[in-house]
Amino acid sequence: MTPDWLIVAGDYHQHGGMDRANYELAWHLADRLGKRLLLIGFSVAEPLASHPLVKCVVVKRPLGSTALGLLRLRQLAQPNVDRLAAESPKTRIVVNGGNCRGPDVNWVHMVHHAFKPCDNRTPVAFRLRNRLHHWRSKRDEKRNLGAARLIIANSHKTRRNLIQYLGVAEQRVQVVYLGSDPVAHAPMTADERRTGRQRFEVPQQTLVVGFIGALGLDRNKGFDVLLAAARLLAVEGVPLTILAAGSGNLPYWQRQAEAVGLGASVRLCGHLTDMRSFLAACDVVVSPTRHDAYGLAVHEAICCEVPVLVSSQAGVAERFPDSLRCCILPDPNDAAELVRRFRYWQAHRQALQTEFARLGAQLRKQTWSRMASEFVQLAEEVADTPRPSPI
Repeated sequence: MTPDWLIVAGDYHQHGGMDRANYELAWHLADRLGKRLLLIGFSVAEPLASHPLVKCVVVKRPLGSTALGLLRLRQLAQPNVDRLAAESPKTRIVVNGGNCRGPDVNWVHMVHHAFKPCDNRTPVAFRLRNRLHHWRSKRDEKRNLGAARLIIANSHKTRRNLIQYLGVAEQRVQVVYLGSDPVAHAPMTADERRTGRQRFEVPQQTLVVGFIGALGLDRNKGFDVLLAAARLLAVEGVPLTILAAGSGNLPYWQRQAEAVGLGASVRLCGHLTDMRSFLAACDVVVSPTRHDAYGLAVHEAICCEVPVLVSSQAGVAERFPDSLRCCILPDPNDAAELVRRFRYWQAHRQALQTEFARLGAQLRKQTWSRMASEFVQLAEEVADTPRPSPI
């Protein structure tokens, strides 16, 4: 069977940023448009994997290594891409970032050239692995992005990064924002908020700050900045509880919290599948990320009408109207400024809640189906132009 679409991505899951986006694009193509798909990646979740129009090539990560997995993914995917590009001009080929070289569409979820590892004062072995992975990612980006006739970015920030750091021509890059589920991310009810507090065993009157992101040794997500800000607030007599959702080196971060006297008020929840209950327990979500191409967790929190303080270095910040610029942290390294923004949110909580409700209503309009439809339309338009000769 010659597929109508070939997609090369990491994972196709119904949770987590780019994994969810990959899943929803494939589901839209197969289930709504009746297209035959060949999916190549590390994992494909059900019911997509068993869809009658979907064929999956699942790539194992040798020794559980991401770097070795990406190498293996490319080894298996590139021959399929090259063969279909040569033999089947009607097959639409989609690749992700630097994972493969494809002639049609490259869907860029992040630009590695746009940031540096944030791993100072971590063990030498970790720094070496982290920086080698970053160097390889930059190399692969540079090698593979030039082959695609169309690049689709997940934010205008990502688009600017592609133009600035990789010299991509402006006319080759289009923006399609990530979607969300308007049912799963509907506004929170008062009952849900009470239940969320009960689930995480937080008293109703406690001020709860939520954090969502990887908690590895690399500090890109800014959890260290949140801890520093919480310490300053504690000195000012503002007690709060931090709930952090994300996998990683949790013992390391628990030690960091204890070192600044916050051990009892920091709860590291690990990876969670029921994020709605987590968000229901939070008064505000804080995301002082040093770099984020978009920030789907922030997007989803706002859809649920949970207020957010976000770094200016996250792509999702460009969705904020002028009335919410006060909730954007200009410098993600500035814990004192984060405290000031937090204090402003406290003082104007009711008025800002109204503004977040308006923004949430707007973001909920960008459903996963709408995202996929916009993507497909752009991909079909580029199909009218001839493919370049193989590199």
